[in-house]
Amino acid sequence: APPRPPTATQRVVIEVKVVKSMGPGLIAEGVSQTGDYMDKSGASEGHLILFDRRPERSWAERIWQREERDAKGQVITVWGA
Repeated sequence: APPRPPTATQRVVIEVKVVKSMGPGLIAEGVSQTGDYMDKSGASEGHLILFDRRPERSWAERIWQREERDAKGQVITVWGA
């Protein structure tokens, strides 16, 4: 028998930013933007990935992960890379 098509689609938003300087509102702005994209696409999951290109930062300082919430309470996972 041929494979059956999936019955449901999972939508995930992945927002990527290259960081050359980390301002105080950068994460909050990215979380808000990712939440807006989730609303528009009907996504159930959102991720914000920040590629830290500051030369003075070690890899250990660049790699991290935490959860944030947008203004509507949606959970967005924020990744440092």
